[in-house]
Amino acid sequence: GDWQSFKIEKSGTVHGIAFWFTLHLDPTVSLSTAPDNATTCWKQAVQFFDAPIQVEAGDKLPLWCRHDQTKISFSPQLPSPDDE
Repeated sequence: GDWQSFKIEKSGTVHGIAFWFTLHLDPTVSLSTAPDNATTCWKQAVQFFDAPIQVEAGDKLPLWCRHDQTKISFSPQLPSPDDE
């Protein structure tokens, strides 16, 4: 995994993160689940956090981002070794 920072545009409460991905199958073929891609039945996803996070406009929200062969996950804290 790796830390990524997300700029907060409006003050409020963050309950989770919505996301999509682009899967590159080879140099010329890819599959995107982006909201503007109408050519796939795959959709975007959302992951809720264990607890809400209060944020202010202009803050940066650091999230631990990782993926493996079956899932993509985001966490506001480092995962425990048991979760790896």
